[in-house]
Amino acid sequence: MSLSGRPQGEARNAKSDDADLDTQILHIEQRLILREENMRRKARQLSTRVNHALRPARMLWPLAGMAAAAAAGFGLYMLWRGRRDPAPPPSGPAGPGLAAESSAISWVRLLPLAWPLLPQRWRARVSPTTASAAMSIGLPLLEGLLSRRHSAADLKTMAKVDLARFSGTWYVVASLPVHGWRAAQAAQAAQAAQAAAESSASGTSGTSEASEASEASEASKAPQASPAASRWQLTLRRDGFLDLASDDAADALMLPVPGSSGAKFKMTRWPDWLRLLPWAWQDQWVLHVDDNCSEAVLGSPNRRELRLLSRHPSLPEPRLAALIQMAQDRGFAVQRLRFHNAG
Repeated sequence: MSLSGRPQGEARNAKSDDADLDTQILHIEQRLILREENMRRKARQLSTRVNHALRPARMLWPLAGMAAAAAAGFGLYMLWRGRRDPAPPPSGPAGPGLAAESSAISWVRLLPLAWPLLPQRWRARVSPTTASAAMSIGLPLLEGLLSRRHSAADLKTMAKVDLARFSGTWYVVASLPVHGWRAAQAAQAAQAAQAAAESSASGTSGTSEASEASEASEASKAPQASPAASRWQLTLRRDGFLDLASDDAADALMLPVPGSSGAKFKMTRWPDWLRLLPWAWQDQWVLHVDDNCSEAVLGSPNRRELRLLSRHPSLPEPRLAALIQMAQDRGFAVQRLRFHNAG
C-alpha cells in the first residue's frame, strides 16, 4: 500500500499544481485585458478632450481676439506716427488714382452688414455693446490703413533711370524727416564742443578759458546753422544692385524693383541676417532726374521721406525752388524741409 499510495499522492499534487498554474495564467490574462481596456479608455478620453479643445468654434474667438488686439495696436501706432510726422494728401484736383482709392476701400463700410449673417451661437457670446465698440473703433482703423496703402497710387516717378549715370557722388541739399537734420545738427554741436575742449586743454590761461567757455555757452544758446550737406556715394554692382555709402548713416543696399526701369528701389540698412524681414526694407522712388543727371529728387510713396540731391554741395536758388515746387505738387510737406548749406 505504501508503494502504491506514493505515486497516487504525487499525481494529485501534480494536478493541483497544474490547476494553480492555470489559475495564475488566467488571472494574469484578465489583468492584461483590464489594463489594455483602461489604456484604450484613457486614449479615447484624451482624444475627445483634444478634439473638444481644438474645435474651430473654440479656437475662433481667441484667435479673433489676438488679431483684433494686434490690429488695434498697429492702428494706434500708425495714428501716433501720422500725428508725429503728418503726410498731407496730394494737392490739386482729384484724379483717377484718388477715385480708384475711394472705390477700393468702400467695401470696408459694408462689414457691419455681415454681423446678422453670423451663426446665432457666435453672436450670443458677444454683447451688443462690445460688437458696437469693435465696429466703431476697428472699421475706421482698417479704413485708414487701407487708405494709407493706396495713397501712393498717384505718385508719379521717372519713366526710366539709367543706373550707370545715376551712380556716383551725390549731396543731400535738403531732406525730410526732421530727425535726420536734428541728428546732424547735434553732431556738429558735439564736434564744436570737442574742438573747444581741446583748445582749452592746450595750455591757455584761465581768463581765456573762461572767455571761451562763455562764448561756447552763448553759441549753444544761439540758433544753430544748417548742417553740411551729406555726401552719398552710389556704386553700381554687377548684379544690378546699388551700394550706398553716406556720411551721416550706416551703409545701405538699394535693390531696383523689377519692372520699374530703375525708378523704384527697395533700400535697407539692416544686416544681412535680418534682411529677410519685410519691415527691414524701405521704398525709395526716383521722382525726378534732369537730363544731365546733375540733380534728383528721391521720395517715399507714403510721402514721409524726401531728399533733394545734387552733384554739388549746393544748388542754385532757381533750381532749388523748382525742385521744392515739384515736391509740393506731389504732396510732400515741403514747409518742413531742412536745408543743408544749399541755395
